[in-house]
Amino acid sequence: MVPTPRTSVEAFAEHRVFGTGYLFDAAHRRRFATFRVRASKDLTTYSQNLHPAVLVELLMNDPQFIEQAQNDPVLLEQLARQRLRELGLRDTQQAFYSQQIQIQERQEASVSLTGIRNNVIFTVYRLDSENFADEDNPSVALLDARFGRHIEQRGASISWTHRLTGRTRTNVSLYRTHVKEEEPFNRKSTAHTLRTSINTALGPNTNAYVGARYVIFDSDEGAFHDYKEAAVFVGFSHRF
Repeated sequence: MVPTPRTSVEAFAEHRVFGTGYLFDAAHRRRFATFRVRASKDLTTYSQNLHPAVLVELLMNDPQFIEQAQNDPVLLEQLARQRLRELGLRDTQQAFYSQQIQIQERQEASVSLTGIRNNVIFTVYRLDSENFADEDNPSVALLDARFGRHIEQRGASISWTHRLTGRTRTNVSLYRTHVKEEEPFNRKSTAHTLRTSINTALGPNTNAYVGARYVIFDSDEGAFHDYKEAAVFVGFSHRF
């Protein structure tokens, strides 16, 4: 793939207390397709933070960003993540809430197919999380027993967005996530999620949405109950 004005690449590496931290992000846009790969390794210390993926999704529904991106999903996500950084918030995805310092290593690849009114995105990712703490500390051992010390997560998703009008879009997404805890227990779980929503712009800074979600969760650990969930949701966002 020859670099062109449609290609963006960001990369850096640094020596950290846990070893080598790095970030590599490359995207290439063609007329009807966008290809992206991203890899990173870093410490995360943000406790009880709202899931960054939710924040990114909310910002990607901002009419101002949608207009600036001009139906380019990669540019739309970049604008949303840039806004998060301007607000002093993390723009990297995390798999779960945590009050521990963790080393997170993530690889992700996606392909986006874009038409006049339709956009389909295929994504696969891998996320390894390991606690960065003294294993001999009794409190650390207690947290490891509760949250797990080394967790591997694999996932894939497909998302279809259709523009009904200039102000309204509908989306259908399917996600599959497999989580394996290697230390101190060998626990596994799998979640399948089907989500559909309709988003509409009520004004330059206001967006509303309504949708439904169905989740199937399976686990081989008795402490985590298998369940099926059907839910509807409604909400709005406003940027001052």
